[in-house]
Amino acid sequence: MYVSYDYEVERDEKGFFVVTVPSLDGCVTFTDSKDDVPQVAKEAIFCYIKALMKNKEGLPPVDAIWPDASDFPGAVLAWSAEENLGKGRN
Repeated sequence: MYVSYDYEVERDEKGFFVVTVPSLDGCVTFTDSKDDVPQVAKEAIFCYIKALMKNKEGLPPVDAIWPDASDFPGAVLAWSAEENLGKGRN
């Protein structure tokens, strides 16, 4: 299963691209390169969800789910929870 979360990007007064994920309270990251925005967003989402799982907290609702990445056009934020987080909980 592949999931994605929508994110928003704003440019701050110093020129950084600030990425926020509205569905994940407090999930914010930044980069100085517009080209890096999808990757830093993906990494921030991954870390956020991994921390929730480590603390045995419930996962937040996702913005979209696909059976495989080919169903997601432009799969910049599609990632497999099973591949990246493991199939079980510790």
